[in-house]
Amino acid sequence: MEMPSRAEVPGLWEVEGSLRDVYISPTSVNDWEHLLTLAQDIGARYWFGGSERALPSAKEIFESQGEPHLLVVELGRVSVNCHFFLPDEIELDIDPREVVGEAEHSAVLSFVGRLASLIGRDAVVTPENSQDLPFLRFEAASGKWAVRQANDPFSLRSLD
Repeated sequence: MEMPSRAEVPGLWEVEGSLRDVYISPTSVNDWEHLLTLAQDIGARYWFGGSERALPSAKEIFESQGEPHLLVVELGRVSVNCHFFLPDEIELDIDPREVVGEAEHSAVLSFVGRLASLIGRDAVVTPENSQDLPFLRFEAASGKWAVRQANDPFSLRSLD
């Protein structure tokens, strides 16, 4: 899987006060289980209602929505956070201040690509709450990345 460099995606990790979101949808509980397994393999911590706990199954998480959930996947200096908002959409957030170099950039894209491949669905990396304006898309079927066109924020170009 050839990943775009930081320079190929201008503005992706620009620090301007908002997070970056990763979206994969539609999803099922089985897809969420893939996320939880990958997170445990890499290194993750889980909190329910503000207390750190052992990571339950995805089904248990979505059956107990009375308190907030937080999964933090640790990719070196970068934390990828998941709040389990909707069972039919995986949404992750990343603080661009933590992506300080090419190593962190590569770690994030590697994680996103692995997750999308496991699930078999495309993943997009966007500005916070802006699914329609992706910086990047990982195309699960081809295993390739597509990047935002500099002159058209609504258009992506596949990397060859």
